[in-house]
Amino acid sequence: MSLIFTCCLLYNYFVKFRYFKVIETTSSRIIEGAKNAQSYITCRIKVMTKRSAGQLVFDELWIEDRLYKIKITDEENQQVENQFTKKQVLYIDVDSEVAYSDERTPPEAKSNAKIFLGYQVDNKRKYFPINIHADDLPQYSVA
Repeated sequence: MSLIFTCCLLYNYFVKFRYFKVIETTSSRIIEGAKNAQSYITCRIKVMTKRSAGQLVFDELWIEDRLYKIKITDEENQQVENQFTKKQVLYIDVDSEVAYSDERTPPEAKSNAKIFLGYQVDNKRKYFPINIHADDLPQYSVA
């Protein structure tokens, strides 16, 4: 039994959460106006890095089929961009929606998640699925 527990612990530490660990995620959908019915999504992801900015770069967030630019801040709410250290707590927020061309497609959904955090490790593109489903986002109306 302890061998199984040890294997699961090692898997989570070295494989699954190898570059960063998602600590907390909050998101909501805000609908503006009754006639226009335009909506936008707010999302905040709290992560702890396991590599420095020289090796790990956060650069995009996919929510459903929409691409968003992100803003990265530290615990003091100072903008960090890609100048962080190993084992630093960061907050990743949705900044603005980005129009993308047909060459850029949303990541393949290997899970049921509709939110993916895009990052690069040693210049290789990767996506991390966030377990909040876009259909389950709380909705707020603004008149």
